[in-house]
Amino acid sequence: MATGIGIHDGSVGDEAFKVERRGIDYVPENERWATPRNIAALWAGTSINVEYFIYGALLMGFGFSFYTALAVIIIGNVSYFLLGLASLQGPETVRRRS
Repeated sequence: MATGIGIHDGSVGDEAFKVERRGIDYVPENERWATPRNIAALWAGTSINVEYFIYGALLMGFGFSFYTALAVIIIGNVSYFLLGLASLQGPETVRRRS
């Protein structure tokens, strides 16, 4: 009996379901797909989650005001800017093996 829904196992032509084989190794320029806009969307999407509501509730439970709790959360997240700066070094800083 045929149905209108095709069965697809994700093995042919689906870029999203391929396994990353390089790990942390250098990726050549011609194999890179991400643009700064893609990466910014990825980071923004991961930053917006329920965890911050829990942090805020905990901080307010410890006696912080709403604005103080918000400031603590924002300052904590701005520290990830330093992580972003450190990641810009890239493969140029990798120690060469002889």
